[in-house]
Amino acid sequence: MIAWIQLLRPMQWSKNLIVLAGLLFSQNLTDKAHVLQSLGAFIAFCLGSSSMYIFNDIVDREKDREHPRKKNRPIAAGRISPLSAAVLSFILAVAALSLAFLIKEAFFFILLLYMVVTISYTVAFKRVVILDVVIIALGFVLRAVGGTVVIQVPLSPWLLLCAFLLSLFLALGKR
Repeated sequence: MIAWIQLLRPMQWSKNLIVLAGLLFSQNLTDKAHVLQSLGAFIAFCLGSSSMYIFNDIVDREKDREHPRKKNRPIAAGRISPLSAAVLSFILAVAALSLAFLIKEAFFFILLLYMVVTISYTVAFKRVVILDVVIIALGFVLRAVGGTVVIQVPLSPWLLLCAFLLSLFLALGKR
């Protein structure tokens, strides 16, 4: 059971908190409907990002086996089969997109775009210098945009710029 939880990477879910930025900066923290929609969007992004982490772990399993830390990930370590992980990834993706659609149709398309961008990053752009960190930053921008869409508040250019630059700074700092 622990391996399945590790596979989801719940420690990474904190990245999805940027979905709540629109709620915070629009001063809608006391609006119960907006708070529930924003929390739903956060959960949808957690499900979706876990699905993408699993996809990445499946694709990179051979390379991860040679990495000092990543070799302990459940798929690389052989504790979870790639097929079982793929089934869970698919289920999480469907659940995330279904929840997103129930919240707001436009949010569904933002989450779908996030997932497409993440898949393209995993299979093609992860090893392209500069483009890799720009795509990571774009993932954070999509989270922030999604948070404003679900509560129907205007998207601030400052929120976009700050989300992009902060995530770019963090991504470059990891390199």
